[in-house]
Amino acid sequence: MSIMHENSFIKTYDEYFQKTLIPAYEKLTGVKIKYELVSVGGLQTRVTTVAETGSGPDMTLNFFNWPFLYDEKYVDVGDVAEEVGKKAAAGMTRQRRPSSSTASGRLSRSAMSAS
Repeated sequence: MSIMHENSFIKTYDEYFQKTLIPAYEKLTGVKIKYELVSVGGLQTRVTTVAETGSGPDMTLNFFNWPFLYDEKYVDVGDVAEEVGKKAAAGMTRQRRPSSSTASGRLSRSAMSAS
C-alpha cells in the first residue's frame, strides 16, 4: 500500500511514522507500506496530479486540501473508517474518542482498482 503525506513541521513525527508505526503495521498485517513525503506546500499540486491522472498512492491525507474538488475521483470509504473507529473506541481503556484527523474518508479510484 502506498501513502502520500506532506512533510511535518515536526521532524520527529515523520521519523516516528517511518521508523516505528510503519514497521509495526507491516509486521502486524504483512502489508508492505510505501511512504511518500511531499514537501510542505506541495501536497495540493501532487494530490491534483494523482486525482487527474489516476496514478499515484493508494491513500493521502488531504483534509486541508479541499477533498470535495476530487469527489468524483475518490471512492467513499467512510463506512470503513466509521467501523474501524467504533472498534478502536471499544478497545480503549480510557473514555476518550480516537483522533478525527483522518482525511476525507475517501480513497483514490486508482487505489481501489489496485485492490
